[in-house]
Amino acid sequence: MVKRVINFGISVLATLLVILGLLMIFLPGPAIIILPLGILLFNKVQPGKIDPYLRAFMRFMSRAGKSLDSLFKR
Repeated sequence: MVKRVINFGISVLATLLVILGLLMIFLPGPAIIILPLGILLFNKVQPGKIDPYLRAFMRFMSRAGKSLDSLFKR
């Protein structure tokens, strides 16, 4: 019972870290630390559940990075 409560608490904390990291994309300094920490913690607690979202997020970030690079190359 105690293990389930602790596991649930860690899962909620990891979810909040992921959401906080996603919200802080507009302020990229802290998000660089918070988002990967939340993703790793969530993946540790519930393996495999975040993988599709993580892949989609990484595709989005790579496209965003490419579009930013093209803006600065002009």
